[in-house]
Amino acid sequence: MPQREVLDFLVQYHIRELNWIKLVIHETTFLYRYQQWWANHDAHSVADVEFAVLILRICTYALQFLPSQTPNHAGDTIHGMSRGDILRACTDVADSLARACVLLDAKGLLVRVQHLLYAALRASCEGRTDQFWDGVVSACRAALRAGIHMDGGAPATACYGGGEMERELNRRTFCGLYVLDSHLARQLDRTPILPDDLITTNLPQMRFIPDLARPPPETSTSASTSTSTLPPTPAPDPITERVLQAQLGLFWRRHPPNPKPSPSNDGTAKTACPYDPAAAERRHEAFVTTYLAALPACFALAAPDPDPSMAPPRLALQRRLLQIAIYDSVCWNHRGLLVLLQQQKQQQQQQGVVGGEEGEKGERQRHHRLRLPAYKRVLLRVQKRRMARAAMRELVAVRELHALFGGGGVQTRFAAIIFNSFEAATVLLLLLCLCGGEPDGLFDVGEGKGEGEGQGEGEGGEDAEVDAGDEILGLRWDADGGRLTREGMLRAAEEALERLRALAGVSEMAAAGVEVVASLLERAKKGAEADQTSRELPGGASATPVWTIPPPEDSDLDELPDWMSRSAFGSVMPGDPNSFFGLQLHNSGFLLF
Repeated sequence: MPQREVLDFLVQYHIRELNWIKLVIHETTFLYRYQQWWANHDAHSVADVEFAVLILRICTYALQFLPSQTPNHAGDTIHGMSRGDILRACTDVADSLARACVLLDAKGLLVRVQHLLYAALRASCEGRTDQFWDGVVSACRAALRAGIHMDGGAPATACYGGGEMERELNRRTFCGLYVLDSHLARQLDRTPILPDDLITTNLPQMRFIPDLARPPPETSTSASTSTSTLPPTPAPDPITERVLQAQLGLFWRRHPPNPKPSPSNDGTAKTACPYDPAAAERRHEAFVTTYLAALPACFALAAPDPDPSMAPPRLALQRRLLQIAIYDSVCWNHRGLLVLLQQQKQQQQQQGVVGGEEGEKGERQRHHRLRLPAYKRVLLRVQKRRMARAAMRELVAVRELHALFGGGGVQTRFAAIIFNSFEAATVLLLLLCLCGGEPDGLFDVGEGKGEGEGQGEGEGGEDAEVDAGDEILGLRWDADGGRLTREGMLRAAEEALERLRALAGVSEMAAAGVEVVASLLERAKKGAEADQTSRELPGGASATPVWTIPPPEDSDLDELPDWMSRSAFGSVMPGDPNSFFGLQLHNSGFLLF
């Protein structure tokens, strides 16, 4: 086990720089217990040993973020001990002690849930998504076994003193665990471990920070009024962001986009219901009117960052985390649209109407290829644009989070920066590949087309009025003059790709994401060039389908299993090719349109 100086340094770094991200522990109570543990480190109760495991796993997690002064951390030392030796020693001792504690006490306490969460978070930073999910599952089971969700009273053997404080720490840890379970299950198309409504009775209830004094009046008209006569303004507790994330997870659990397939008479599972634009729109409206409308003012999407002197230190960072989760959930609500667009493109190829047919028959087939009512075709176009704007807003929040976290050039394994850069860029590029050149596609009037083109069904009429807005969730989109453009989407994807490339040196997850995003970006650019060429030909005629993306020359379906085994994202790719991740993988060059 490393010496105390090493552990002190890593624990202090975690408390100062990292704990705000997930809030697995409460700083004050943990540090008090930490000092007690060192004062009585000869004690051998199971609770003391499990607390030692928690300390060691906090240190291994902090090592994932600690800046390096040498390439690959080869020459980095902490109080004379190399980082590699610290990581190995902490990992080996923690794993050995954790196994012994399970044998001695199968039920466990809150501290077991906490150190299992840190082990899972370390796997996330290292890009091992399968182990991240397994770790979250283990933590959920440990939480239910230990009964931290039961508010009937603190356990007789408490780790943090017992009483109401112990119950509040139980609720806070359970809230963070519920967030991880909901988010990861949604991303990986898994079934959550924790029951849906269990969080409603386990939200944090205590405030651990004082209210903030109000600033002095800005005008001299109220000179007689001093700050002492103004009541203090409530400051948001750092746990507020976790609570809002938990409520976000609960909302989407109650409004799942993909109903589970029901079994047929012969015992086999039926195909899940196809994407329904009207149902997706109802979910989106419920999201805006129930969840977004209830956000506190300091977390509202349209609200600016508060004055740093009048807000908790990490509020701006937590705001970006919540914004990323919100915009990502908007894309997730409409993810079935990508599958529908892919099926549409395949149907166009089978019918031979991908721009190659001429005359009235081909035009009629093109306009009725989805066989959807007119109002659903309007919704499809609105939702494609909403999905694109949400992905672009998500990338803006990721960029700002990266800058606030330590500068835009900081090397980090922060999963929210890496994974969401990949996710949002992939959504944009898939939309460009699947419908970028279609007349009823994504772009505003006049973007790469003559005035009056690009309206799709009912040109210049009802659809134009519906799609002319430049807002997403009440926020105006100021880039590109408030218009959604192909160039703007490509710029956002290129910026995300550059961010992933910059982080690929320290993160295997980022390196794997570079491969997928770069392939999609190349195909989207080729599609844009083909579309531009077709418009420049007389009469717009083209021997090449204007929105068919040329497949990569080296694409080979036989290479798919090997690619998945090399990719850090391979562990999260479900077997269903129509799932969101499956669609991303196929459209990265291994499934030809």
